[in-house]
Amino acid sequence: MRVLISAIACHPHWGSEAYFGWSAINALAHRHDLTVLTHTGGIEDIERVARLDPLLHKVRFIGVGQPIAYHPNRMVARLQSWRQYAIWCKQAHETAAHLLKSERSDLGHHVTYSTWRQVSPLAHLGIPWILGPIGGGEQFPARFRGTLSLQARLFELARDISSRFAMRSGRLKNAIQSAAFVLASTPETEQLMHKMGAAPDRVGLAPAAFLHGERIKLFKLDRPKNHSPHLRVFAGGNLEGRKGLAMALRALARLRDRGVPFTFTFGGYGPELLHLKKLA
Repeated sequence: MRVLISAIACHPHWGSEAYFGWSAINALAHRHDLTVLTHTGGIEDIERVARLDPLLHKVRFIGVGQPIAYHPNRMVARLQSWRQYAIWCKQAHETAAHLLKSERSDLGHHVTYSTWRQVSPLAHLGIPWILGPIGGGEQFPARFRGTLSLQARLFELARDISSRFAMRSGRLKNAIQSAAFVLASTPETEQLMHKMGAAPDRVGLAPAAFLHGERIKLFKLDRPKNHSPHLRVFAGGNLEGRKGLAMALRALARLRDRGVPFTFTFGGYGPELLHLKKLA
């Protein structure tokens, strides 16, 4: 099957959304011929790795958009990325429409960004298409917002306002309803897709992140019988308020009070870093 993929975030070495995109493409390439619309910023690294991988030789990657200089403040940069993504979607839609004039695609599949708030560039192209896995239908619980920095609380407010406007968008509803199938990565997003008018038999639940069998084997731990009681915890990701690190620190404080030895290492960076250091 010839599949046209939308994956603005897609990179062999980056994490988060870029890993989602790269993993999905590697999985689909086993059985299908792929044309991937991605962001121009990572196209050189993608093509370098693809040339060395026999599986990806038949995958065509097309860069869309221009490199972006984001604001050094991670929260401002996140807001900036919302607008840049809307621009990219418009450009990707135009690129896809142009491609379909001269070549056939049996199916479209929108992979990243995995958000429901923006109309996918693959909507209304005249071919069946799949949306997701997408998320973002969750809302940060009001009673936990006191654990966030002021900056993070303002961001969650902006996110809530954005969601309310998106839910009222007729254009977005039409796009979601036009999808042959919608994959939601969380139960909350699955319920939201029903509210947006997606047919019940066209919505399913699937995680956005997955690991191949060979990667899973790397997590196998042969613990010695007389192992140390010292607890070692590692986590990673973008340090945003809604990732729950403040609650994790409170849980670790309980371990400390009970005399449980532990080491907690977080591999990541983000707008909540200073707030979390103070809390720790």
